[in-house]
Amino acid sequence: MRGNTVQTQDGAEVYINKILELADDYINDLDNPDEIKNNNNLFNGLIKYISVNYFKNNPVDYSDIEYIDSIWDLYTSLCYKYNKSPTIIEFCLMINISRDTVWDWKKNNTRAYKYYTINGELIKDFPSWRMNHPKDEYRQELSTTHCDTVKKWLAECEQALYRGATEKNSVGCIFALKANYGYTETAPIPTVNTHQQELTMQDIQQRLAQDSGGGLVEKEGE
Repeated sequence: MRGNTVQTQDGAEVYINKILELADDYINDLDNPDEIKNNNNLFNGLIKYISVNYFKNNPVDYSDIEYIDSIWDLYTSLCYKYNKSPTIIEFCLMINISRDTVWDWKKNNTRAYKYYTINGELIKDFPSWRMNHPKDEYRQELSTTHCDTVKKWLAECEQALYRGATEKNSVGCIFALKANYGYTETAPIPTVNTHQQELTMQDIQQRLAQDSGGGLVEKEGE
């Protein structure tokens, strides 16, 4: 079963990225490949497999946030395909990057810059451009791209959890929204069935207490 290929015009199935090929290698080696959608441990194993077999020998360039964002798109596509919610922590594990580094990006602590010609054109490869234009003037601006990108990732994570809370009435998703995104106990979250009573955070706390023997625990980050 090769579920992560794309079909070319001549009917051949190819991979657009090594990461997706590794995903299929891992899944096809399972005793029951279909279990990847229902077993969180198997999906965790998939993320670890990609990390060890690709990113261990191909470390990401922290300065190339556009490339890292393209990897995020691949990661989230795997999450949605196999019924999992994306998280920053899991993504960091996959690409072998410290989550503290990502939080620094979110706080805009990364001193990244964009460079423009005197005419206002963006210089994509500044070192190369500078070698070829040693005497040309240019303009330098502090970039917020890292910060903006991480905020986009967090918004996508929040949206996935919110959909799980409203469409699937997932207590786990509702708990994660409260713990990680500031959803309050007094704010009701509607269930998917409009004929049911709205589920408040107090109701959620009682249900979690019944399921796990304890109440909600506050924590920072994701």
